[in-house]
Amino acid sequence: MVKNYYVYQITDEVTNQFYIGSRGCYCDINEDKYLGSPKIWKPNKKRLTKEIISSFENRNDAILFERNLIINNLSNELNMNFSIPHPNIHRENLITAKDKSGKIITIYKDDPLFGVEYFGVSKGLVLVKDCEDNVFMTNVTDPRYINGELTHYNKGKNVGSEHHNFNKIWVNNGFKQKLVDSSEILIGWVFGTLQKGFDTPSSHKKTIWVNFEDKNKRVKDSEINEYISKGWKIGRSNLKEYEKSGNRKIVIPDLKGYKWIHNIELKVNKRVINNQIEEFINNEWVLGRFNFKK
Repeated sequence: MVKNYYVYQITDEVTNQFYIGSRGCYCDINEDKYLGSPKIWKPNKKRLTKEIISSFENRNDAILFERNLIINNLSNELNMNFSIPHPNIHRENLITAKDKSGKIITIYKDDPLFGVEYFGVSKGLVLVKDCEDNVFMTNVTDPRYINGELTHYNKGKNVGSEHHNFNKIWVNNGFKQKLVDSSEILIGWVFGTLQKGFDTPSSHKKTIWVNFEDKNKRVKDSEINEYISKGWKIGRSNLKEYEKSGNRKIVIPDLKGYKWIHNIELKVNKRVINNQIEEFINNEWVLGRFNFKK
């Protein structure tokens, strides 16, 4: 079966914003339902129309045609292409640049004139958004960008302590993992992800972690039921401190917001929430963790 290549344009019927791309498929290109894969622009797919601009016999010709269309529309604010495909598909030691006249050229990465005579294609351009969150490229000298009418694409994004997941942590129960609030206490769950994707040593295959109180152990799959009947739980526990309530274990999270304190007379280390520290200090506890084994 022959693979067909073509260049297409998808357009938002409401905003008239558009995206140009190239595609290869083993089908009739006029029946291909593919609607592009823009990385930044996320349109409502129900409002998109697709136009086949031209067809080609090979991928390289399609990419060159797509590249030229995008370059010719760089100054169009409705253009949602924020990167330019390279004419050399494998991009071996080559980069796209432009000269002082604005002409797009291809040069080697180590060209000594890069930064002197040749510059990055996006030099002088900035990715911005308007008050309606429309994203596009504009010149850094654009008066709307200078006076603040247009803002940088990343401005206002929640980062650091403002991120909605800042106070959340990953936990897992040996089978599943999820994000939970740092103040939430989960019985049978431990901190961290499942670390998927790593090679499993042959000695660990067909085994699983189980825990009982402050002990962890790997056991064979065939032994799971036996351990569960003796009170062991599936999953690995990395708890450094715990309290018993009946036969259940309450996890004290090893998180920010907790501090170690110790009592010399009782020979005990304990982790407590910051707002409880003063109460313990007044009762002969001291900040920090003490090594009672010395």
